[in-house]
Amino acid sequence: TLPDTKKLVRFKDERGWRWYSHPEDTKNPEKWYTSVTAVIGIVVADRLKDYLSSVDSGVQKARLEKAVASGNSIHEAIQSDLMGKPWNAADPSLVAPMRLWDQLRHEHRISADYCEVSVYAPTWGYAGTIDSLGRYDDKMTILDIKTGFFSTKAGWQMGAYWAALKELTGQNAGLVGLSIKADGSKANTFEYTHTEDWCLPTFLASLQAWKGLYYSRL
Repeated sequence: TLPDTKKLVRFKDERGWRWYSHPEDTKNPEKWYTSVTAVIGIVVADRLKDYLSSVDSGVQKARLEKAVASGNSIHEAIQSDLMGKPWNAADPSLVAPMRLWDQLRHEHRISADYCEVSVYAPTWGYAGTIDSLGRYDDKMTILDIKTGFFSTKAGWQMGAYWAALKELTGQNAGLVGLSIKADGSKANTFEYTHTEDWCLPTFLASLQAWKGLYYSRL
């Protein structure tokens, strides 16, 4: 059973940095947890660097806004389905990706005990929000949903969630990335098996680099 982590507050400070804290600690920066996605965000692949340097900023912004809107819709529909709630089947943009999701769900017997549940790691000082925590092929699993480019950093991200979950509850969980293209053209899953010897250590290396870059402001 998870602690009541839903009471964690997500917010940005005056510099735009993303944090989590318990409600009573929002005015006390010493008790803030840095965001997992902020930590891994400092690592930028060459592929993305090339895109950022070669594509007009206005085009980038338009594409990002479209991708975020589409991705949020698919996330919400999948999580609603997992929790036994209706999703907007009248939205034509959801029909194809949700058909693929339904195939994957039945193939791997995916279910959820929690969706959008925040976890934190007191030992390391970070926090993040798991898309879905439940069962995958009958094993307790952290599931991360991606609708765009599936980066290797998804494994680092879930490794951080894994360590936080284990610290809070003692529970062990598998890591699975679910990739569904927003246009419904393709869907598959990625199961990570090197949690302790790759995913978590790589995240912690990013965390240390993040602290090194911003030490003067922490």
